Amino acid sequence: RNTRVDLEKTYGLDPSDQAGFTIVIPQGVQNFDLMCQAPGTTMTRHINVQRLMSRFRMQYISTRVHRLMFYAAHLGNREAMKDLRDAVRRRVVGETDFYDSWIQRHETMTQQEAEPVIAAFSKTPLISVVTPVYNVDEVWLRKCVESMQNQWYTNWELCLADDHSPSAHVKPLLEELAASDSRIKIVFRDSNGRIAAATNSAIELATGDYVGFMDNDDELAPQALFEVVRALNDQPDTDFVYSDEDKINEQGKRFDPFFKPNYSPNLLLGHNYITHFVVVSRALLDKVGALRSEYDGSQDYDFVLRATEQAHHVHHIPQMLYHWRTLASSVAGDPRSKMYAYEAGRKAIEAALERRGIAGDVRMLDNLGTYKIDYADYTPTVAVVASSLADAQVKQLREMTDYPSFTVIAAAADSVNDVAKRRSEDVIVLLNGMKPTDGTWLREMVNYARPSSV
Repeated sequence: RNTRVDLEKTYGLDPSDQAGFTIVIPQGVQNFDLMCQAPGTTMTRHINVQRLMSRFRMQYISTRVHRLMFYAAHLGNREAMKDLRDAVRRRVVGETDFYDSWIQRHETMTQQEAEPVIAAFSKTPLISVVTPVYNVDEVWLRKCVESMQNQWYTNWELCLADDHSPSAHVKPLLEELAASDSRIKIVFRDSNGRIAAATNSAIELATGDYVGFMDNDDELAPQALFEVVRALNDQPDTDFVYSDEDKINEQGKRFDPFFKPNYSPNLLLGHNYITHFVVVSRALLDKVGALRSEYDGSQDYDFVLRATEQAHHVHHIPQMLYHWRTLASSVAGDPRSKMYAYEAGRKAIEAALERRGIAGDVRMLDNLGTYKIDYADYTPTVAVVASSLADAQVKQLREMTDYPSFTVIAAAADSVNDVAKRRSEDVIVLLNGMKPTDGTWLREMVNYARPSSV
């Protein structure tokens, strides 16, 4: 037996009880029975040593790797740290892949099971998937096109716009693909206009009722369009659809799943969590306009902000319908080399605020791709109802808080509701035994309490 200070504090035990214990397992023992006895009861559990130690080892290593990478990321390149973390996990923990297990458990529907569902659809729209093409390797463009041809739902067209690629193989490859499948349309731009202009050229080819967006080296899951059209049948007023996504490497291995929340306008103003796969109605696309070149690098973010503002209904499909290709040539890249893209994202948010008549200052955060808005036009009166705080703490709270119009009211814990009901301020903040540590705390809370956000 040994001392366990944590258990003593949690359960109020006497240190002399020695609540902890150590079990020594002789080397070579693979299995044993663990018997626990208490007055009036006995419990026995069979223990497999190898399985037990494997779990401990994996948990310990995973925790240590995550902690190390967390601190390292604050000192250097976050993307490089993430790559290092994943490499260490693969090397040390082994080949156990929990995402593979998740895929096996959750992606169980087959094409044969989908066919009668498709046959029963009352709505079978033509889906146009638009893809800008630029200097893509042949193997990845073929994979991209094959993922379209493998769709369970077959009423689609793929619109490919080459953005004046200098590589000689691109044009004949596109011509070959278009000749092999009448659903594939191609256009060759006379000059390089970058991604927004190229995507718009692809949109000009589209004749579908709905338009989806895909990059030239990514893949759609075979059930992607089926799930989109199923959603459109279930909720006919839907005109903006997005799905979850993961990444896929050069060997076709899927990893890094992105499980997204349902539509949140407030969250979207801080991070473009929607990204891929997006499908919008042609009517909505025509209403808000196509992609804008002045936001290149975050042209999709700008479009999503504009489209969701005008959409009748935004629908989230919680399935991994989009596989984002990661290539060795890009994995080692420093994300700071694309600061223009993050700045374009900031400007896209500023434009969204201007359209909505909201005054605010938008700034990038250290975690690139995330943003914070300080709303300049919202300084309501605030009543801070503080319970379980001593008089000296209430005084300190008043002195430290940097906010133009607030009142602090000390209240007993059992009278907080009554006190709050009697207040006439615009916002009520309840502090139950908590003491803020930063003078800007109230500004930050009010910042997220704007009527359009909460």
